[in-house]
Amino acid sequence: MLVKICGITNLEDAKAAVGAGADFIGIIFHRDTKRYLDDERAISLIQELQNHPIHVVGVFLEDDLMQVAKKAKDLELEWVQVVAPASKKELEPLEKFRKLLVVEVNFDGSYEPLTYTLDKRDFLIYDCATFGSGQSFDWNQFKRIEQGAFLLAGGLTPSNVQEAIKIIKPNGVDVASGVCNSSNVKKDATKIREFIAQSHE
Repeated sequence: MLVKICGITNLEDAKAAVGAGADFIGIIFHRDTKRYLDDERAISLIQELQNHPIHVVGVFLEDDLMQVAKKAKDLELEWVQVVAPASKKELEPLEKFRKLLVVEVNFDGSYEPLTYTLDKRDFLIYDCATFGSGQSFDWNQFKRIEQGAFLLAGGLTPSNVQEAIKIIKPNGVDVASGVCNSSNVKKDATKIREFIAQSHE
């Protein structure tokens, strides 16, 4: 089971994720989020992690994928996460990157299916439409249409991730709020370890 710890804002939290066995960490580059990381701090963090066994994902909410590609190239990222566009052609600016494409799912588990096939090296992420809110959609009502590897996100915590995996059967899970401390920005190392341990049960 792959695990992504998203919304990493500092080296201490990144190392906690690495030490606990996470496969991915996500750095958020959207300014209007509480876990936004500016370029200077992001570059420093990425450089610190170069020799660690973890994939760093640049998380973008912007629609302009040309700008996303430019920034990802400047930061020397291999992975980018964006909201899945309406057509595959729109993804052309990101062809050199491995991608996590977010599909927005409504609270009742319904969603608008993609009209194109995912490249085998990329992943979909099914997430609640209110990204970063710590809310989940109805897993029992969710009926997946697309083929290929995917991650589940939205409202996951150490206490519910096993149930979510049992119901949805994803290739991986993605958590942000569920492993934060009381600040809801910085991570709790104990929660990270518990989340990953429960994901691997």
